[in-house]
Amino acid sequence: MHYDDGYIFDDADVDNVPVFSESRRFSLLDSHEKMLLRDYIRSCIRERREFSGRFPTEDELVEIRKRAISVLEDEWHITLKNDKQWRQFFQDNVKAAIAKLQKETEGNE
Repeated sequence: MHYDDGYIFDDADVDNVPVFSESRRFSLLDSHEKMLLRDYIRSCIRERREFSGRFPTEDELVEIRKRAISVLEDEWHITLKNDKQWRQFFQDNVKAAIAKLQKETEGNE
């Protein structure tokens, strides 16, 4: 078998191959992805409380929501649409995190 020495076959460096994000509605995330989002939201609320001694303001919550969307895109290559279900999920988990922290605080007093 004859090979043409004029051709050079370079293996593509996997780290340099572009990755394109997939745009999804919140309802199409699987349960594992939703669980990771929930944990991220709750840890941000907890960190804010521990760092400043207070709960996040509305502006800080907007930033947390933006960061959560950014994490999805950077880590999982999912561009999450900012739809009603996502906003409701975010609000529900913020409320749950705050309620849990308040309960823990009351138990420590």
